[in-house]
Amino acid sequence: MLFICTSPILNAAPKDSGNYSKRILGRWLGPRKFHIFHSDGTWGVQRNEDAPEDIDGRCWHIKGNKLFLTFRGDHGFQTVDFTIVSFTAKSFTVEEDGHKEVYERAP
Repeated sequence: MLFICTSPILNAAPKDSGNYSKRILGRWLGPRKFHIFHSDGTWGVQRNEDAPEDIDGRCWHIKGNKLFLTFRGDHGFQTVDFTIVSFTAKSFTVEEDGHKEVYERAP
C-alpha cells in the first residue's frame, strides 16, 4: 500500500493561529518516547536517544489549534486530532478526550 503524506506547507492549508507549524519542528520528548516533526509533514518516533527514528508513513499537520497525527494502527492508517492547549519554546501540551500530554523540547 502506498501512503503519501501531504504537507500543509505544500498544499497551502489554512494557517494555524499560533504559527504552530513552524514552532513544532524538531525533536520533543513525550510521555513515553521522542517525537520528531519534520517540515515536509512527516513525523517519527524514537524509543530512546540512541534508537533510530521510525517514520513508517507517519504524517502530521496543524489547522487552527488542532494537531492531526496520522500513523499506522491495527487496521491500517488512522488519524487522531489533538487540541493544542499551550505552546512555549520549551514545551507544548495537547489534549484528546480529556487526556493531556506534555512534550518537552529535546536536543
